[in-house]
Amino acid sequence: MKTLETVVKEALFRLGLDREQPVIVAFSGGLDSTVLLDLVVRIRGSENLRAVYVCHNLRPKEELEREVSLIKEACRTKRVRLTLVQIREGAIAGYAKRAKCGIEAAARHFRYCALIRTARRWGISTILTAHHADDQVETFLMRLLRGGMLSSLAGITPSRILVNGSNLRVLRPLLQIERRALRDYAEEQGLRWSEDSTNDDTVFLRNRVRHMLIPHLDGQFPSWKRAVMGYASQIGEAEASLRSVAKGCMVAIQRECRGEPALDLDLFKREPAAVRQRILRLFLHDLGIGHRFGHHALRGLDAAISSGALKTEAGGYEFDLSEGLLRCKGRARFSSAPQARNASFLLDSYKEDQYFLKVQAPGEYECGDFRFIVARARGSDGIPENAGIALSLVFPFIVRSRKEGDALHTEAGLKRIDALLQEARVPAHARYMVPVLEDKYGIAAVLLHAGAKGQNLAALCRKPSLGEDCEIVYIFLSMKGDYTINV
Repeated sequence: MKTLETVVKEALFRLGLDREQPVIVAFSGGLDSTVLLDLVVRIRGSENLRAVYVCHNLRPKEELEREVSLIKEACRTKRVRLTLVQIREGAIAGYAKRAKCGIEAAARHFRYCALIRTARRWGISTILTAHHADDQVETFLMRLLRGGMLSSLAGITPSRILVNGSNLRVLRPLLQIERRALRDYAEEQGLRWSEDSTNDDTVFLRNRVRHMLIPHLDGQFPSWKRAVMGYASQIGEAEASLRSVAKGCMVAIQRECRGEPALDLDLFKREPAAVRQRILRLFLHDLGIGHRFGHHALRGLDAAISSGALKTEAGGYEFDLSEGLLRCKGRARFSSAPQARNASFLLDSYKEDQYFLKVQAPGEYECGDFRFIVARARGSDGIPENAGIALSLVFPFIVRSRKEGDALHTEAGLKRIDALLQEARVPAHARYMVPVLEDKYGIAAVLLHAGAKGQNLAALCRKPSLGEDCEIVYIFLSMKGDYTINV
């Protein structure tokens, strides 16, 4: 019989993970992720490994403090670098209210945003999570009870691209392993883990499924889990085939009308219903609004097309069906359609973490992903003697996000910041993280901590003669939420 270490090693190999490739382990401190971290260290070592703990601040502070202490000790013992991410208290509840989703979905949204940000911050393209076979079965039952797209019953996939157009992916090497096998391994190895008190709270659907429905099914139908896993696998294969067919059809059906994407309705109507709805999902996804369309909204849009309507509303958006084309006209002004229930963590919501900070005087500040220390001299106000960068500024100045069209007066003349970032080899996907410093004379500097190769702070500065009463200000920049174990 294969050991758990061998099973996970083979799973990582099938998923295409290179031994030398840097990875992140989503580390909650619970049983599942504790076992995953231990196995990954045994299989690959700790050199190219970073653990990321996301604190949602939904549990008692005493419990969280004990959990964080346990996590730090585990990473210190295994010599694994660790990033701690704190979600502001109330942020998850506020998002759940705005997005009209549950606390679990909102927490997942924040968790994946934090994982994406951290991965990009450290130039890592692979995230490992500890989803296992019991999670797969629970997810199938939850989605069955909630209703929705047939594709959702395919369950959790072993591998998934997190951000479209990128190579950032999540892998789940424990997906075929049951929770009891993970517990047996943890006990054999003497591992310590944290118990989440909310796991027993039956307010959450997953916990009701886990503690009420699954024990009943286990008692009455001993082989039901195997049947569910089989159906989930078949649905996944069927959905993959359907997606492939729909993508092929899109090549012939998609048009452009007045510079906007559109669908040829005559060709669209010739396809079977299942293919039509998949085409609509692809079309809406490309428009960036696919997450707002559930099964009923898609069927309603498809029915309007089939009936020959000239205009329709679906998912809170207006569509023009005249001229033999389907075009999205934008949000419906007086929509009666319910908002999407599910919150998609695949949105680029991490880009909403915009910078805006007014610096009146030297001191320590937090803004966006960063912590700033501003001083008039090195060796004071927290800036080490050999660190920080000297800039010519006048107080007060503003730290803000880069905007389209921003330009900097350099010794070579006025240059767009986009072009300067390209010259500095800051990856396109990381340029939104670059802070801009602006005082009364205009843009003074662009800080190149994020995205550029290496972690040393550098800056693109304006021509010094442009500021009359500027003084030399020293700035030390670090990332918020990082806790790095010295290894």
